[in-house]
Amino acid sequence: MKSKMRSIVLLAVNLISLNSLYSQTDRIQSVLADVSEKHSRGVYKSTIPDLKKILNLRPYHDRILIHYAIALMYQENPISEEEYIVDCRKASELLLKVIHLNQANLKAGFTDQLALLYFYRGLSLWFSGQPDQALHEFSLSIKYDPSLFQAVFNQAVILMEMGRMQEFNMKIQEYEGLKLKQVKP
Repeated sequence: MKSKMRSIVLLAVNLISLNSLYSQTDRIQSVLADVSEKHSRGVYKSTIPDLKKILNLRPYHDRILIHYAIALMYQENPISEEEYIVDCRKASELLLKVIHLNQANLKAGFTDQLALLYFYRGLSLWFSGQPDQALHEFSLSIKYDPSLFQAVFNQAVILMEMGRMQEFNMKIQEYEGLKLKQVKP
């Protein structure tokens, strides 16, 4: 009798836990859909509070981390330059966390997502005033997706900003070559 009662209690507890989990999952999916829609319209800053809330529920959810990082980098009208730099550094940390979470994808041969993660991390480092580290991240992006000509272009711009004109000219040539390959059928 006790074992049957215990089984019933455990079943009830499991059902309550599952209902709570499904409710959280539904809430997260709803927020992510809203965030994706706003991001597609170029609205980023207003999504930050919701992303922070759901990140507390699922701190290792890669889509939440990525959306949060992008919102921090692309936010419209940051309060101040200093706070924007802090936000871009936070974005860089979030993206690094996602990169570490996605190492299994690398081992499985799925490198396109890693290429984009390194690309966005390169942007966050560039926007936070760390051009040398940004160049490195863009190089990793290109390593995992050699056709990602936008990363080469960003490297060229950074090199130009740094006054490294000879390297800039080489990157521009590389960029033009990659871009031509994209256009040809």
